[in-house]
Amino acid sequence: MKNSYSAVPVEWLSGREAIAFLDSESPVRSSLPESVFTSVEWYLSAAETISNDRGILILVESPRECGRVLLGFSYGRESVYGIPLRTLRLLGYPFGDRHPLGIEDESSIGMMIGSALGDIPVPIDVVILDEIPVNDETALSTLAGRAGFKVRSRRSSRAPYFSLTDIDSPAQRTARYSRSLRERIRRANVKLRKHCDQVEVRVCFPTPGEIPGLIADISKVEKASWKGQHEVGIFTDAVSFAFFKSLVTRLAARRMVALALLYADEQLIAYRLAFVADNVFFDYNFAHSPDYSPYSPGRILLDELIGFAVEQGGRGIDGSRGHLSTPQLLSDWTKDEIVHSTLWLCPKSASGQVIFWLSTYGPKLRNCLRLPGQERK
Repeated sequence: MKNSYSAVPVEWLSGREAIAFLDSESPVRSSLPESVFTSVEWYLSAAETISNDRGILILVESPRECGRVLLGFSYGRESVYGIPLRTLRLLGYPFGDRHPLGIEDESSIGMMIGSALGDIPVPIDVVILDEIPVNDETALSTLAGRAGFKVRSRRSSRAPYFSLTDIDSPAQRTARYSRSLRERIRRANVKLRKHCDQVEVRVCFPTPGEIPGLIADISKVEKASWKGQHEVGIFTDAVSFAFFKSLVTRLAARRMVALALLYADEQLIAYRLAFVADNVFFDYNFAHSPDYSPYSPGRILLDELIGFAVEQGGRGIDGSRGHLSTPQLLSDWTKDEIVHSTLWLCPKSASGQVIFWLSTYGPKLRNCLRLPGQERK
């Protein structure tokens, strides 16, 4: 299905046609700012492992022979605040982090997204776009308004960002640390080495051939960690395990995955998984054996990952998937941060008005309805 907004054509592809386009022999790349979470590798891995109750839509530049992808989406029914809704979400939800769109006034990207929003090829009750950088939020809200949507946005996360552009050596790196941070890192290393006969840190860009063994190892660490015990890890269930194994294998072929591994007495006790895009290291996931919690393995590995990024000429470390309420560990290194928003785009219909109200007052109502002593998650 084709449409044109200010003479900028786009096309929606669905199902097998969408997957065939993404997996074609000719090069296919994103037209958006470089990001793991809007990459062809991300969309392919998500499409391969998507649940049967969700469909796939891929937005591409038209004519499609140019081989440029804009955004990937999934659509289907889900329960939102206890109400079954037909939703359109970014493909890969809820694992995506930052979705930079690079929208500017009269930019081709903005005009193409505006065109697409005015011609969504499936019936939906709401479009939910998560992890949108605030610099895209205003422009996207304007485009959605022009396309006939009411827009509700809310802050969803804060990602600390540690710039490396003026750091060329280990000495310069530690000089950027506060005295208290340097001391905490030193104490963590001393305590761990006193407790263990042998400590080793490995940081690398793994090759695709190394991924199966590494995934098996780090998933065991996560299973033993609090994330595994509470079933909130990225390797918790079969679907997310398959998604990340496929994704990391694909990205490793482009040197877009960095792994920091901490061994104590030849046993893997902790890892940090980072994605690399536009020469920025996204500190995406961490897990460690609970037996080693007193030795701050996360702090040790993050410092090692930063050192590796400096050696590789990285531009920065991004505290990926940071929360609003609980600071990501990288906030000990920097006060700079990037704020993300979630946008609800509601059609101007009777059901859209109800959904707009839910997106505004639903979280407050849900909190009010919690019973005394009920755990907040």
